[in-house]
Amino acid sequence: MMASKKNPVKIRQARQGDATRIGELSGQLGYPTPTREMAARLKLVRKEKNGACFVAETREHGVVGWAHVSVTPLLEVERRAELNGLVVDERVRSRGAGGSLLQAAEEWARNRRCRGMSVRSNVLRERAHGFYQRHGYEHYKTQKAFREALDCALRLWSKWLALHSGRCEESLFGGNPREERFLTSQTPFGMTGRFIAHRL
Repeated sequence: MMASKKNPVKIRQARQGDATRIGELSGQLGYPTPTREMAARLKLVRKEKNGACFVAETREHGVVGWAHVSVTPLLEVERRAELNGLVVDERVRSRGAGGSLLQAAEEWARNRRCRGMSVRSNVLRERAHGFYQRHGYEHYKTQKAFREALDCALRLWSKWLALHSGRCEESLFGGNPREERFLTSQTPFGMTGRFIAHRL
């Protein structure tokens, strides 16, 4: 069902004042975010020349969805954009807001010489998979995603150095047995290798 003429969906660039609503909608996506933190993130995104955040808005409900798209030049593939996130309020889904947001993101990407756009979607989001396939996207790969908190790695590295240079005792781990087991199980080469890899 498309949005009605009485309550059309308007797509526009996100404003800083949208932070609270964007944070609320992120919660429906599985990433609840306090307004203060979202405001800081949105400020950075809005300054980024290689990215954009669009919102879908109606007169009745205000902001009902958002989409974040960006371009990162890559060596292994031709220039393309990535849809980093898209969510529509569960109260108004299947009414055209999602498709309009996707169209806005695609047009933004075309204007930046992108030859295509990729989307990553959790394997559990079957409804989202159907949405993208209906809009011409093909499922071409299933992969595992890995991540590490870099600030945490740096903190652990500093503690490891202090521990093995005799400048601290295990009590400096703050009573965190998991962190202590992690550090004391690392070899100097393994820990140094991690640190160098993240600093390059």
